[in-house]
Amino acid sequence: MSDLDSRITQFAAANPGLDPGRITDQILRRATPQERQAWLMQLMGRHVAEVLRGDELVEVPLPAVTPQPRSKKREGIRDHFQAALDQRLSIGGTMRRLGELTLDDLAEAAAARRNKSRTLLDQADHFDILAKAVADEGVETVEDLPRTTLASVLDIHEPGAEVQA
Repeated sequence: MSDLDSRITQFAAANPGLDPGRITDQILRRATPQERQAWLMQLMGRHVAEVLRGDELVEVPLPAVTPQPRSKKREGIRDHFQAALDQRLSIGGTMRRLGELTLDDLAEAAAARRNKSRTLLDQADHFDILAKAVADEGVETVEDLPRTTLASVLDIHEPGAEVQA
């Protein structure tokens, strides 16, 4: 198995469901120029052999290409960006990769998170009000609050009580 075959197999296993075009694009983006040149020579050798052979196999020796050492810094940056693009998010109830989101998907994700944030802020405000009531009444727990205070803070009314607007 060639280096290119290994890369394809490893990438496809790590990213199930990607179509061949996306796999090709991602592998090429992560490859060094030397690797791309070696792969081109390898694939061209195969293709030329297929064209020449017709029905017969013609062996075409491939030139030996020694890949250049990769920069750890560049690999780290490339891996960091890929990890960000591979981050999975819930969009409309479906888990999707950040890298494949469209403009509409991003707008939907932003709106959903803003709504969730508002809900959390409302809940935090409510807890602040409860904390103030516990402190003002000098009690230990919310359960210890006088019923009238608790009803007022929780906006609960006794059955049959008149509600003032």
